[in-house]
Amino acid sequence: MNEHHPPGLDPARLRAHLDRERPGLVRGALSAELIEGGRSNLTYRVTDGVSRWVVRRPPLGHVLATAHDMAREHRVISALGPTEVPVPHAVLLCEDDSVLGAPFYVMDHVDFLERQLRRWGKQLDASRSRDLPGRIAAVLDWEMSTLGDPLTDLGLLVMYSGRRHLAGVPIATTSEAPGHPEPEELVERYATGSGRDVSEIAWYTAFAYFKLAVILEGIHYRHTLGQTVGAGFDRIGDLVPVFVDNGLTTLQEG
Repeated sequence: MNEHHPPGLDPARLRAHLDRERPGLVRGALSAELIEGGRSNLTYRVTDGVSRWVVRRPPLGHVLATAHDMAREHRVISALGPTEVPVPHAVLLCEDDSVLGAPFYVMDHVDFLERQLRRWGKQLDASRSRDLPGRIAAVLDWEMSTLGDPLTDLGLLVMYSGRRHLAGVPIATTSEAPGHPEPEELVERYATGSGRDVSEIAWYTAFAYFKLAVILEGIHYRHTLGQTVGAGFDRIGDLVPVFVDNGLTTLQEG
């Protein structure tokens, strides 16, 4: 058995499970590497030397009972497969903790051609005179997908679009994208297009700050227990009061 594998995924145990459930899928010994960048569910790139797949599983250690639902993610991707939404093909869901220590699912690897993109991106930058649209190959992280009040989505978008509230915070936001609308314009366009009452959007935006604060606190807690995988977790705890304060300010200003 290969003992050199990333935390949370034993390639030999994964292959044994795939050989049982999908005979012939894997054609050689598996190797795995963590796809860096995530702060919650863990994502791995797995290959047998010929084919490649992506595996998603919950974080190590402390996991809330209703969070990190692999079955829900797998169900969403499977349902979106026949649609025009760009998602990978779902290969298999395993809810047996004895295989990898937690439920997980496997999906096809979508080739993003990273090396070629970097090379041709440099070529484009050398002769750029205008902005050109890009294309998303696949969306594989559906951890927060659920059914509910649609204004929670709008509140979350407004939160991520806020330049003032998130200034200096090392969290990915949409506000710096060229041509991105101001939060007020987003709300107005949503109201016009949907016909919904958006008068309480300040509450929904504050709720988005609160939810993210709770998520970050959970990540910080796992980091203090030594259960996080990857770099950059040491700063997460400092962000929690920032998001709490921003949520309260949003409520007061609303």
